[in-house]
Amino acid sequence: MSSGKYGQAEILTDEQLYRLFSYGLSNSRNKALAGLCFFAALRISEARQLTPECAFTKTGVRDEIHVPKEITKGQLGTRIIPTHPSLAQLLETYYADSLHLLKLKAQIGNWNYNSFDEDGNYIPHKHNYVCSCGSRNFAAEGFYRGNIKYRCKTCKKPYCSNRPMTSSTSPSSLLHLDDFRGFISSSSISIFDPTQSEFLFPGYRGKGCLTLGSAFQFCDAAFKKLGIINASSHSFRRTCLTRLHDQGVNLRIIQEISGHRNLETLQEYLGVSDNQKRNAISGLD
Repeated sequence: MSSGKYGQAEILTDEQLYRLFSYGLSNSRNKALAGLCFFAALRISEARQLTPECAFTKTGVRDEIHVPKEITKGQLGTRIIPTHPSLAQLLETYYADSLHLLKLKAQIGNWNYNSFDEDGNYIPHKHNYVCSCGSRNFAAEGFYRGNIKYRCKTCKKPYCSNRPMTSSTSPSSLLHLDDFRGFISSSSISIFDPTQSEFLFPGYRGKGCLTLGSAFQFCDAAFKKLGIINASSHSFRRTCLTRLHDQGVNLRIIQEISGHRNLETLQEYLGVSDNQKRNAISGLD
């Protein structure tokens, strides 16, 4: 995780933010996580630990994001932050994409980087073989005349050499990279399931929440992709708070949003924008 001068994350410009949320961040999960850091000033360590109830009700995105005391830095208290319309849209897209991906996984099983040809068309591979009974669960049972012997775990039907594969006319052969919404490896992520996931951003194989290392990694990859230097995941939060200060928002209000222990710490954290410097100099007239 890189940072700018004085060890603080670089403040992002309008143009950089546009590119990050348009095509720098690779999928709707990453955009939703970064959106919570920018539009709600959450630390990424806080955003990754949110539960679905912190951001959603049974009818949709909450009007306010709830950040429980237990996941905040220093556990100073629960923060409640109004949901910005742009953040609501990012969360809605993430929710819809998750439901779409769950349907894909039920249809074809797992997929990975090798599941697509150079044109982005989906290629069924050995993890997507299915038995005539519809099961995808097989057990290897040694060898028969030099070929691997398999048996379906559901109906117990035996197969040799290769497991039966879905028909070339099945829906899986008609899928394209676009259908996977940027999630091109089901093994490296856990799909958010609104009815079962404990966390809004599940960890590997659904265990716990997304790791801090993984969150740092996708942010750094987006910055590197766009050639943005001295930025880190913390840049989203610092940019948000600096913009609020630039707009003349009272420091006490900014502190309520940021969760800083005191105003002195907050003031050290805020950056000075080019716009603030221009306004200061123009005031000399």
